[in-house]
Amino acid sequence: MAILNTTQTLLVDLLPAHGSSVTACNNLVRCTFGAVCVSVIDLMLNGVGVGWTYTILALISLCTSPMIWLIVRLGPRSRAKRRARNS
Repeated sequence: MAILNTTQTLLVDLLPAHGSSVTACNNLVRCTFGAVCVSVIDLMLNGVGVGWTYTILALISLCTSPMIWLIVRLGPRSRAKRRARNS
């Protein structure tokens, strides 16, 4: 959720005229991801057990958390490039 919220905030800042489209697209991705995760978690619980399922999910979260830093780091640069190109 942190990655999706950070990304949505950045995209709304980058594309202020398309805020509703960005929000709708973000919701579509979030809901699709949620549906897939529910299906996969049930299979994982049955396959590897509770402990390993949540260990794997924690490792996935740990591996993807640098994406937030990347978005925060590259976001202002993208915004500046867009403004320069539109000016």
